[in-house]
Amino acid sequence: MDPEKPSVDRVGKDKSEPEIGASDAGKSTPSEKSLVVDVEAQKGTSGPVQGTEEAPPTQQITYILGWRLHLLTLAICICGFVTNVEVSIVSTSLVTISDDFHSFKDNIWIVSAYQVTYTAFLVIWAKLSDIFGRKKILIIGLVIFIAFSAGCGGAQSMTQLLVCRAFQGLGASGTFAVPTVVFYEMIPRTKYPLYSALIFANVILATVVGPLLGGAVDNDSTWRWIFLIQIPLGVVALAIIVLILPMKFPYHGSSSSTATPPNSLRSSLKKIDYIGAILLLAATFIIVTPFLEVSIDYAWSSATVIVLLVFGGLLWPGFVLWEWFVSRTKKLGHLEPFFPFRFFHNRLYMGIVITSILMGIPATIISFEIPQRYQVANGLTPLGAGIRLLSFVCAQPLGSFMANAIAGATKMPPLFILLAGTALQILGLGLMTMLPSSGAIPGAQYAYQAIMGWGCGLTFSIVMLITPFTVEAKDLAVATSSVVQFRLTGQAIGLAIATGVLNSDLSSKLSGLLSTSQLQSLLRDISIVDTFPQNLQESVGEIFGKAYNLNIKVMIGFAAAQFLAAGLLWRRPQLSIKHKA
Repeated sequence: MDPEKPSVDRVGKDKSEPEIGASDAGKSTPSEKSLVVDVEAQKGTSGPVQGTEEAPPTQQITYILGWRLHLLTLAICICGFVTNVEVSIVSTSLVTISDDFHSFKDNIWIVSAYQVTYTAFLVIWAKLSDIFGRKKILIIGLVIFIAFSAGCGGAQSMTQLLVCRAFQGLGASGTFAVPTVVFYEMIPRTKYPLYSALIFANVILATVVGPLLGGAVDNDSTWRWIFLIQIPLGVVALAIIVLILPMKFPYHGSSSSTATPPNSLRSSLKKIDYIGAILLLAATFIIVTPFLEVSIDYAWSSATVIVLLVFGGLLWPGFVLWEWFVSRTKKLGHLEPFFPFRFFHNRLYMGIVITSILMGIPATIISFEIPQRYQVANGLTPLGAGIRLLSFVCAQPLGSFMANAIAGATKMPPLFILLAGTALQILGLGLMTMLPSSGAIPGAQYAYQAIMGWGCGLTFSIVMLITPFTVEAKDLAVATSSVVQFRLTGQAIGLAIATGVLNSDLSSKLSGLLSTSQLQSLLRDISIVDTFPQNLQESVGEIFGKAYNLNIKVMIGFAAAQFLAAGLLWRRPQLSIKHKA
């Protein structure tokens, strides 16, 4: 059968889609009848947002069926796995990589070079897929990711590795953003809870496997394989996308009378909001950079740090004002803003965005700092450090499945699940601050990590589940990618803040214990601590442990702030996702 024209039963509104509405409402919905959905008909159940832009012509979404659905689900899972495992797999190998290149002080850039480009381009990739088509843009993203994964594996210097990591993040951004949109468009909303749990569990699997795989590779082979193993997986996903995903997805089932005429390359390029893209990229990069460099190459009071912070702080309001200008100016009506200004009038969606910024910070710090802490302060191997993170990462899919099951099967408002997850995060973090800064690792830390992971699973999953119900169908790609982008932006900024706090604390406390040359050498190559006398090694390890504990206390503040952000989702009656036959 031609993949461009899969069989369908009929055209019309998908009457099986769950609503998001009052929790005490009792509307029943007919069982699923159709496989092709009128995009305009969806707006009544998706929480439309008022704006000035004209709605696009009516088009019909055609769902994917049968073995094609299973193969595309596999491809989406692979895309989500390789892009997320690439974040966590380096966590247990940072020390080895930085020691190999004699640059411990730059090791955070191995993570951030990837995360900054990964984060900054998510909305851009999603918007480009709106303009040029899902399939074309996804293929380009996968090719870039595969090529620069090979480049990272072959890097001969820290500079080469960081450049390749930045471009690898660029490709990963498209490899994650576009499949996320495809996921929401290839199935009816009645299947969102089940598939959301599956996709989130896949992301958590990547998080689980990453530190273990990185530690195992680090112990038994060269660290270069942590990048090279992404290539065969990426090729499999690329083959499935090329062969199975229809070129005009998700409108490949639309009749010629309802389908939008294909745009020429020139007219498509004219739709791109280049200034908005530049402002978004610059704002993300410039605000993160000073936090990464402070206390190593620069002081907080240095002109470089102050200028970057001020300039970065001005770029974000500049981006918002530009998007407002594009949305309201008729002369620029041909441009498609990267973040439509009507989103700012949607209180529910903005609550999701702000919550996303905050909720990723504590989880990211735990994922990266716990393995490093166990290696530096407790003297464990990379594999041993990765194993001791398992309770945290394994608890997250449990929270995800619980959130989706409760939201899909009951009338419990998603807000209550979100608040419960936030409370668990704070409890877990608070308990982790009680861990000793050095010496033996108590068994209770596994329970503390599990509580934290459970809370993260609840919040991450519920935010992604309710996002499609708070915006119009035409905004789905940008809305879902924006949530992910702002979550990752929060992670990048949070990681940068944590690094700045860690470096500041280490510099102030170690300066009285080590000479200037010893301190500089330690920040370049952490393995040099093994050359210190035994008593000095223990003192340095304890200082590192206390610095990591300080960072966890800072993370409690970010977790608590989620309560305030979630308040934007409050309404009477509360929102709920209902499924009724």
